[in-house]
Amino acid sequence: MSADSEQVCRRPTRPTLASPTTERTFNMLTTTLLLAATLMAPSPIADPPALDLIDVATEAGAFTTLAAALDAAGLTEALRGEGPFTVFAPTDEAFAKLPEGTVEALLQPGARDQLTAILTYHVIPSRLSSVEAITAGTADTLQGEPLSFRIEGGQFRAGDASIRSNDIQASNGVIHVIDCVLLPPQPEAPPALNAFDILGLAIDRGAPLFNAGQPAACAAIYEIACRAVLDLAADRLPAGAARALQDALVAAMKELEPREKAWSLRGGMDQAMAVLASQPTETAAASPRLTDRVIFDFANVRDSSWPSVNDNVMGGISEGRSRITEDGTALFLGALSLKNNGGFSTIRSRSEDLELSGWDGLILRVRGDGRSYNFSALTNDSSRELHYWEHSFETEADEWVEVKVPFDALSHRVMGWNIPDGPINPATIRSLAFGVSDKNTAPFALEIDSIKAYRAS
Repeated sequence: MSADSEQVCRRPTRPTLASPTTERTFNMLTTTLLLAATLMAPSPIADPPALDLIDVATEAGAFTTLAAALDAAGLTEALRGEGPFTVFAPTDEAFAKLPEGTVEALLQPGARDQLTAILTYHVIPSRLSSVEAITAGTADTLQGEPLSFRIEGGQFRAGDASIRSNDIQASNGVIHVIDCVLLPPQPEAPPALNAFDILGLAIDRGAPLFNAGQPAACAAIYEIACRAVLDLAADRLPAGAARALQDALVAAMKELEPREKAWSLRGGMDQAMAVLASQPTETAAASPRLTDRVIFDFANVRDSSWPSVNDNVMGGISEGRSRITEDGTALFLGALSLKNNGGFSTIRSRSEDLELSGWDGLILRVRGDGRSYNFSALTNDSSRELHYWEHSFETEADEWVEVKVPFDALSHRVMGWNIPDGPINPATIRSLAFGVSDKNTAPFALEIDSIKAYRAS
């Protein structure tokens, strides 16, 4: 029948009145007919029902390696038992396909457990004909793992093997001859230790304790994490990361105050995480990592307190403040004044550990008025708030935009002066700020929807 005529004869949908029982019966009949047409070649092996599985295989003469393997594993007498069993029997040629030396190694006494697992993966503890196997789709083996059956390319297949001769009867079971040795699936290895995530989790748990006035508890969590990573993954850690953790543990042992001990450990953890994040090693990339995380969401009560710091601290009279809108966004609004050498207004978050170690930057979702604004980060060592890291960005009037601020794009400033040193260490960031200082005295308004941390990959 041509491909075209076959297409014409095929029903586009199944009958709407067919019951589930009718459909199952139809499917089984179809499977049986397909097997009859494609599989049921005459078996070249004699089929005297008086012989057991071992005797049938021995008389065939094509299973000497299988027989030797069954003897070495102590399974010969089991397969002479009452059963019934279904054996998917690899021929000598099938064993010859294994890498050189494999069979000899498996026949050694020390490999008995492995050999037993392989051989029992070829045995079903019931009598299973080819039709029954295809109909079932899978069956549990003596080894414990299921073996799958299917028709593929017009051939009956069991797992990765093709059936060369099927339904060879014995007194205690049935044999199907296969063209390769089946290997049971290996148990899934436990997830690879991810040092980066262990350290990050310790910071997530420890930082809130530190901020709540419990530095000793925080230091204990940090120490456990450092020792765990060194003990469990020392052979997979980049040298710089291992050295940072070891040095931190030594430094922490010398500290008497829990607060200083926590900071010593945290410094080493931050350095180690920076090394891990910069290298595409198995340790750093063993499991997926988040590519962004919300730092501030102004629908959250916790995020709603952003006090203003204006130029009146230096004698100016600019005005600026923040409030939360009905839409759950923050609105930074006011007006600058250039009198008394003034001309700036800022709002900033309260000081806390923002847990930004290992992140590459921040994404600001804002809606402005077409003016230029400043975004700043303050650190735990920003003495009297004179030190800060700043980045300027433009807004479009009444348009929501996302502003990407890589941490290495922030410029270090002290009282407005640029300090040409290295990039900010994100682990030290304790507060974020928005400001305006463009010498424009018209009222300003900047709406802030969210602030997210991001990773480049």
